[in-house]
Amino acid sequence: MRQSLLSVSVLLLASFSSFLAAQDCVYTAQPGASSTAAASTLTSTSNGYKRRQQVLVPSYLFENVPTLVTDFAHSIGQSYTRRRFDRLTIRFGHTSATTLSTVFANNITGPMQTVLLAENHVHTELLTGPAPGWAPVGLQQSFLYMPGSGNLLIDVLIENGTVIEPSTSSGLGGYNGLHGDTIVSTDLPTVPTSGNPAARPGLRFCVNRAEKLLLGESCAGTGGSTPLLGLGSRPTLGTSVTIWLSDAPPNAMAACAFGFETRPPFPINLTSQGAPGCRQYFQEAALVFLTANPLGIGQLALPIPNSTSIVGAVAYSQYYVLDPTGNALGITSSNYGSLLVGL
Repeated sequence: MRQSLLSVSVLLLASFSSFLAAQDCVYTAQPGASSTAAASTLTSTSNGYKRRQQVLVPSYLFENVPTLVTDFAHSIGQSYTRRRFDRLTIRFGHTSATTLSTVFANNITGPMQTVLLAENHVHTELLTGPAPGWAPVGLQQSFLYMPGSGNLLIDVLIENGTVIEPSTSSGLGGYNGLHGDTIVSTDLPTVPTSGNPAARPGLRFCVNRAEKLLLGESCAGTGGSTPLLGLGSRPTLGTSVTIWLSDAPPNAMAACAFGFETRPPFPINLTSQGAPGCRQYFQEAALVFLTANPLGIGQLALPIPNSTSIVGAVAYSQYYVLDPTGNALGITSSNYGSLLVGL
């Protein structure tokens, strides 16, 4: 489907209704609050193993305000790190527990909602500027937290997580003197049922902050080119986001896909269609075409409507590049971007 960028903006308006407002951000710690370092929520595991972690966030941090959590972030040092997870599942729920049992099942006292379910998930943590800072996770679904229903329980299951590119972190923020608990399992070949107390991560929950996140990876084309998608700014209301294409063949035709759904069966591996290593990362709702310049660079400016009704909306973008000699399909694909609309 060929559409204009304006029609993509209309899709944003039509696909989302007004979200419940709350305070800007809730913290379990300010980054760098102490010298005590802790592991982040999303850590890598050994090949072929599974790791589980639960984090309890006390209700008082939300100051009795019903909060629609559209994303959360964990504290990191200044870094560039890429990790791949065969499968990553994050669930949110209310719990009556005030401290965490080392048996995971004992902490689940009510329904749990899956807020992120991703397979072959490549996550990029990119922080520029003074450390420490926050790395957004990129939730697929929002979660309505009600303070009167108990504390917030976060349940993370990582299946075969590996570091693609080593971290250049200058150190993690400290989390000394926090309330709440964390339980982390060891790496096991089956889903862990219990864990041990661990350092509490610094987390940030924001309900109306715009975020951008780079995910996935590109595939190689002619001359070793790997089309890359980049995001120029955060998608704040009433502005526009530049969606960059680079490292495409000179003067190549390309299409920028937009969509709203990344859960399995995505990503779809395109190897069987003649494009080895290429993937479709989400269900396409619109395509916008462009031509790269002689340096293989292109760009689109996506307008973000100035309407509070789309605060918390998440849209995804990915480039497909026409490359007749690159593979049998004649198309290569880029990594993809996640855009969380906000203020």
